[in-house]
Amino acid sequence: QQFEIGNPMLSDETSLGVDVSLRKTAGRVSGQINLFNNQFNGYIFEAPSGEIEEGFPVFRFIQADARFRGFEIESHLELWHREQRHVELEAGVDYVRATLSGGGNLPRITPMRFRGGVRYEGGAFSGLVEAQHYTSQEDVAQFEEPTDGYTLVNGLVGYRFFVRNTIHDLMLRATNLTDELA
Repeated sequence: QQFEIGNPMLSDETSLGVDVSLRKTAGRVSGQINLFNNQFNGYIFEAPSGEIEEGFPVFRFIQADARFRGFEIESHLELWHREQRHVELEAGVDYVRATLSGGGNLPRITPMRFRGGVRYEGGAFSGLVEAQHYTSQEDVAQFEEPTDGYTLVNGLVGYRFFVRNTIHDLMLRATNLTDELA
């Protein structure tokens, strides 16, 4: 749904970043907190140009210095455990702020997201029901419009089997079960 124009003159993209993580992996409650800050020299991205070509918006590959910073928090609470079967609550939040060094926002950066769900793992079978809430996005790039917040309800059922030394996962995923405009 877009007309993309490449750029063979782009140079190498480099970055210097710091990631800090704190994890708890044992016990009934587990989770992690990740903080990150990455400075990019020559970050390559698709920028909307405001032009229309053959009825499609035109995006051009360009590069500029940019900074990404944000966090991810995830937690799990085991509700029930018996041999190979267990049920747990999952919750999380993530956020990224991506800006151009000369000022302005990078395009297509998702807003803060909150997640919550219930997961079942039982031998070969698994399942998940979750809700994801995205806040409104006001930090938009040129030619983008702010978006309202929205909530998606998703589900997944899976079956895991082995053929020789290879693991196979057969999954049926349902996304946006409430047909929310997102």
